[in-house]
Amino acid sequence: MSIRYKFIDKEAVYFTTSTVVGWSDIFTREIYKAILLDSILYCQLSQGLIIHSWVLITNHLHTICSFKDGKETGQVWRNIKSFTAMKIIEAILKNPKESRKEHLLHTF
Repeated sequence: MSIRYKFIDKEAVYFTTSTVVGWSDIFTREIYKAILLDSILYCQLSQGLIIHSWVLITNHLHTICSFKDGKETGQVWRNIKSFTAMKIIEAILKNPKESRKEHLLHTF
């Protein structure tokens, strides 16, 4: 099994990149940025995520992060991505002003 792009050392500091499906520019809207940041904050408070540095671009996120108490790093990132995706899709569905609704829902 390949070890490329996997969290191997629970004590290490990692550089991560998470991209939006289809490189869609979802984070141009404040509401969607807030969903992502709330998800990250939750994982910081409850799942041992430590963010040393980060940058959010319109269609992807870079972080330098680590995890306290030997938490499962891959599981924490899966939680962030899964929860964020579900909440953003829900927000798109509820947003009558979203001009890209059809395109985004088709892509996601």
